[in-house]
Parts: sequence; structure tokens; C-alpha cells
Amino acid sequence: MFFRNIVPWPAFLIALEKHHGAVLGKMEAAELKSTIDLSGDDFISNFEFDVFTRLFYPFKTLIKNWQTLTSAHPGYCAFLTYDEVKKRLEKLTRKPGSYIFRLSCTRPGQWAIGYVAPDGKIYQTIPQNKSLIQALHEGHKEGFYIYPNGREQDINLSKLMDVPQADRVQVTSEQYELYCEMGTTFELCKICDDNEKNIKIEPCGHLLCSKCLGNWQDSDGGGNTCPFCRYEIKGTNRVIIDRFKPTSAEIAKVAERKLIAIAPDIPPRTYVSQTQSLPHESHSIPSVDELPLVPPPLPAKTLAVKEMMNTSQSSASYVNVRELENVATSSDGELSRQRAPSVLAPPLPPRLSILEPPRHEYTNTSNLA
Repeated sequence: MFFRNIVPWPAFLIALEKHHGAVLGKMEAAELKSTIDLSGDDFISNFEFDVFTRLFYPFKTLIKNWQTLTSAHPGYCAFLTYDEVKKRLEKLTRKPGSYIFRLSCTRPGQWAIGYVAPDGKIYQTIPQNKSLIQALHEGHKEGFYIYPNGREQDINLSKLMDVPQADRVQVTSEQYELYCEMGTTFELCKICDDNEKNIKIEPCGHLLCSKCLGNWQDSDGGGNTCPFCRYEIKGTNRVIIDRFKPTSAEIAKVAERKLIAIAPDIPPRTYVSQTQSLPHESHSIPSVDELPLVPPPLPAKTLAVKEMMNTSQSSASYVNVRELENVATSSDGELSRQRAPSVLAPPLPPRLSILEPPRHEYTNTSNLA
């Protein structure tokens, strides 16, 4: 199955009516076509449908929202410009609270609301991060949007505000196990770690609590972007998270994973008994218990070593060159030695005397005349 980027208007209308369960008359279908078909070529593109859904979301009540805000609302002015809205509201400056709304010419998919302030001045604003229905409903309660196009009777949007129900998010077993291993829960807001998630950001789908979203939008680095992925926020929906109810087997599985994470498997140590012989062990080596407590005596010095020490101490001015003594044992048990001749050391060089500088007799040059 494949999707087309451009769809003929009749095929698009049939699919839209089938999805929302609504049947539009000829006049109403023509008005819908003039709203969606921006190019006027009897074809609906992905871009045109995306602009339409942004203007009249939530998607669940898309057709009903369009009917309420266009043909049934006196404040709707489709394609007026900024100057045309200002010119029309100049006639209503004596009636603060008058307002009209139009499609934004510079920002496709957004609305622009022009109204007369209590001081009689004219302002135009673009609602951010909320639907037009919500913006008009809140502005009516605050006293800014009371008279649509100067008319006394405003359309009550409170019933339409209650139509979109909160989306329910079911926590899966994989999500339950993953967040349990991290020591938290899926339904807890990951920004404040205090409140539960109750807001879903569109279109990225990230979840957080309404308090954190408000603080993020009021901050300097926040604004109209998602605090997690920095994607542009097109809208928000209320959500209710259904907690996961684990079975006893799943609880035991999570506990086992936590235990493995805390204390991983360590191979047991191997101990060798003293009675067991190690490989390549020599039986001639005594054990610790068999060793004597007193250290062994030092070996006696030989006669040749003693004589070498005495000779070197007695004649310090000679250099005695001794060859290795051939020690042999005679038949009667006495030691016989052959010594090398002693060689006199070369004389030391004379000490250098400090040379005195030559003395010169003083000559009187005055007598040499």
C-alpha cells in the first residue's frame, strides 16, 4: 500500500466524511473546499491538509470545530489582511471587547485575532500553543473577546471545550520493567519528578506535567519548542495515564533484574587444602612449621680473605695486585699459596706552588736626563 501526496477533491471529501462519520451538504462541502483548497485546482495536497488540521485541531472533532468557527461564527473573516482588519475594527473603537479573527497571511496554519482593548486601541495577536477555540474561550472570560464583529451575542464555546476528552495512555509491560530498573515510574514527570504527566505535546508526542510546560514556555530558552527534543510545538492535549498492573511473575522478574544489577554473578573462589599437593611441588621443601626459630650461623671467613683484608689495611700506599690464589691442600693437610709480586705505585705529581707575580724595581725616570 502506498500514499499519494495529491488527492482529487471528490476522493478526499469521501474519505474525510467516512473517517469523521459526517455527511456534508453541497453548500457546506463547497465552503469546506474553499477553506482547504488554497490553490483552487480541485486537488488537496499534504501541505493544504496539514494547514487545515492545524487551524481546526483537535483532529477528533475536526469537522465540528470547522463548522463552529467558520460558517456559524460571526467573527470569522477568512482572508483579510492586517490593514483590512484594523480598518474594520476602527469602526468599533467605542465598543471595547469587539473582535474578529482571520487566517494568518505570514504563518500558514495559525490564526490572528484582532480586538479592541479597554483603552480603545486596536491590537492583533497570534495564539501560541493553544487552539483557536481555547484562545477565544479564555479571552472571553478575561473580557477581551466579548463581541464578535461588534455583535452583542457571542457564541458559547464552553460546550465545545468539553468535547475533546483527555487521551488515555496505557503503560506497557516493557515500559513498566524499564522504568522500574531505573528506580522510577512511567507516569512520573521526568522534569520535576514530583507531578504526574498530564500533557502531551504535538506532534512529537512527549509527555510532561502542565506546571513544567508552563515554566518552560515562560523561561528565556523555552518558548514554542519541546523541552525534550526542541521540536516546534503545534499543540497540546490532556492525557490520563493508566497505570500498569503487573502480575506476581512480572514483579519477581523485575526484582531479579534489580538483584543482578546490584550484585552481578561473581565466580566462586577456589581454595586448595594443605594436604593437597600443588602441581610441580617439591617434597624436599620443608613446611613453615618445620623451619627453626633461630637463624643459621654465618659462614667462617677463609684464610685468604683475612690476609687480603689485613694487607690492604697495612699498606695503603701500595697497590697490591693479587692474582687468584691457587689454594691446594698438601699431603699433610697444610695450605700452600702462590703470591703475585707487589708492584710499587707510581709517584704522585708535585704540588703546584702558587706563583708569585714578578717584582720590578722602581726606576726614577727623572734621573735619566
